[in-house]
Amino acid sequence: SWGDPEAAHPRPASDILVRTLQARGGIVLGKTNVPLLGLGNDTTNPLYGTTRNPWRLTHSTAGSSGGAAAALAAGMAWLSHGSDLGGS
Repeated sequence: SWGDPEAAHPRPASDILVRTLQARGGIVLGKTNVPLLGLGNDTTNPLYGTTRNPWRLTHSTAGSSGGAAAALAAGMAWLSHGSDLGGS
């Protein structure tokens, strides 16, 4: 949905990146937040809100892949992929 309320209808369970990771033994934990339509420098959108820094909740994670960054910083994962327009 890229954080867009207009695109909030159900989507396929996975895409080519997820299927490829799983085929090679990867375990996918879930999806994270991105800026609206993947455009922007802060991880906030009208559908899911703002992703917060797990170590300082008064701050955002910033960056276009802030959800991925928050998962890494919190120790929830050791690898993350940013699927925004910059692929950060």
